[in-house]
Amino acid sequence: MKVLFDTCLTIDYLQNRLPFAEEEEPLIEAAVRGEIEGYITAKSLTDIDDLTHHVLQDGDKTRNVIAELLKIFHLSDTSASDCLLALALESKDYEDAVMAETAKRLKIPYLLTRNVPDFPQLPGIRILTPSAFEKTIL
Repeated sequence: MKVLFDTCLTIDYLQNRLPFAEEEEPLIEAAVRGEIEGYITAKSLTDIDDLTHHVLQDGDKTRNVIAELLKIFHLSDTSASDCLLALALESKDYEDAVMAETAKRLKIPYLLTRNVPDFPQLPGIRILTPSAFEKTIL
């Protein structure tokens, strides 16, 4: 089962932001075990790199974190068409609309986030919080 993780979830987990990290940990562990196919976008990865480097202040340690993430998550591209299609969506946040369009194009049926209301509802994509996904799907 393919699941796209919003950037905030991965950052919460890496920085142990409580209480969010506790809610996300079982899902990331499920991705580690291969019970779900966890995805992050290339855009998320660059954001994660930037924020991680800001915290660690060490390029080598930051690259190690990124390398470890790529052992857990599949990396999805974001295309020009995702960006263009997102412009036409009614969404509070353009970046979230782009992520939703990426999930739609790649046929990833679940997108997990803490910010469900900010995401546009698209056919074939369920936008869920980590706890809702764990309770109803996993």
